[in-house]
Amino acid sequence: MVVESLTFVLPMAAVTFFALLQFALWGLALLGARDAADGGACDAAAYGATARDGQTSATTRLDNIAGQLLRDPRVTAARDATTAQVTVSGDSPLIHLPVGWTAVCPLERFTPGG
Repeated sequence: MVVESLTFVLPMAAVTFFALLQFALWGLALLGARDAADGGACDAAAYGATARDGQTSATTRLDNIAGQLLRDPRVTAARDATTAQVTVSGDSPLIHLPVGWTAVCPLERFTPGG
């Protein structure tokens, strides 16, 4: 009776544990992507900055925060007349679930006092 119960309970416990582990790793990868995109967009929106500045900032932040939590990371940045946009995407470890975040910041502008 005990052996029959264990043959059901142990595999279910293992599946539950690995599902929770995967969800936690996916969440951490998403947090890293979000922070990197937000910081990169704000840096790209700074007065006198470029889209390349935002992309470099986001890549550095991603390396420092997420490290190996985001597989095959991709960082793109764009800047137009009014906004700066940075997108960070990739896959979570273990099971490859997509992770991505896009941040948009308004450009900082110099306006003379009136």
